[in-house]
Amino acid sequence: LRDDEISTVQALNHTYRRMIRLFIAVSMSHAVFVGGGLCLTVSCAFMTQEY
Repeated sequence: LRDDEISTVQALNHTYRRMIRLFIAVSMSHAVFVGGGLCLTVSCAFMTQEY
């Protein structure tokens, strides 16, 4: 029972770590995407204002 519990906890820890890594990757790419879109929008607004 003890070994079973330990292996279950280890499996949960592994899954948890993978989920955290995936979440970090998604939030990072989301931040880059939003930042890029914001920069594009601002530069487009400046360009249309100049002409």
